[in-house]
Amino acid sequence: MADWKKICALLLAVAGISSSKEPPDGVCVRKLVNGKLVSVGSCENDNGQDIMDEIRARLEETKRKEREKLEESKRLERENCDVMYNSKCFIFIRSTTRYDAAKALCTKIGGQLANIYDQIHYKKIEDYLRTKTTYVLYVWTGLVYQNRKLYLNTGQEVTFPIEYWYGGNKTPTDDSSWTRTNLYVSEDPTSRGIAVPPPTSEAYGPLCEN
Repeated sequence: MADWKKICALLLAVAGISSSKEPPDGVCVRKLVNGKLVSVGSCENDNGQDIMDEIRARLEETKRKEREKLEESKRLERENCDVMYNSKCFIFIRSTTRYDAAKALCTKIGGQLANIYDQIHYKKIEDYLRTKTTYVLYVWTGLVYQNRKLYLNTGQEVTFPIEYWYGGNKTPTDDSSWTRTNLYVSEDPTSRGIAVPPPTSEAYGPLCEN
């Protein structure tokens, strides 16, 4: 008799476990399982609000993870920048090269030859580059020289005081083929400026922006 009692108790326990997996009468449960919609319970008259809520929750979770990933990417980018200015990252790549090769180096890291946006920006770049030279640096930039004026690579004109030109108180050549620019920096703070070198010139590498 004791064995029968044990068997009955075991059957009742199994039945209880099985029934606990089913929702109560009148209740509909829908879930996404491996990308498929699974319905359990009384779902004939249910409006599917539960599954809509789950889909919405999953979309919000996906968006949250994407935001975190983007923020982490931006944090790592800032850490790898030589200079940050107006949320833009500026990196100097030391590599003696001509203009086209310098431009390609910036493209390779997902950037472009750097603009110099204003005097404050110029000073930040100059201060940084001065820490990288024991004598002098010529660094390619993305500024374009035409008709005695400087332009950003967007085509917008940008102006600097005459003393910011390399060579002292005078603008460079009128030769229309000389359009590329570099930034001249030396240990001597009085010897520096924006230069317009001949088309075949080399510099010590590009200043890149991304």
